[in-house]
Amino acid sequence: MSPAPAFVLRCDTYNSQFTLGQRGEDWALDFDTFEKAYEQAEARATAPTPLLIYNELDMVILEIFVSPFPAELTKARRHWRELAALPE
Repeated sequence: MSPAPAFVLRCDTYNSQFTLGQRGEDWALDFDTFEKAYEQAEARATAPTPLLIYNELDMVILEIFVSPFPAELTKARRHWRELAALPE
């Protein structure tokens, strides 16, 4: 089985816009935080997959691997975010 094509994450000068795509694929998604973009990569990964992070000059600044995030943990993550958003 050949490895999955690498995810590509590009950020702007101010780290306020992140665009996630995948080599050889025809899609790109924009996010306002690195965490949201990374979570989307986790959700799309079907096996450990390279994630190449580019800066605003289109230079690779980091290469890591993303693994699929288990569905049970996705539900837990959502639950904790909802609790954190509740007013005190």
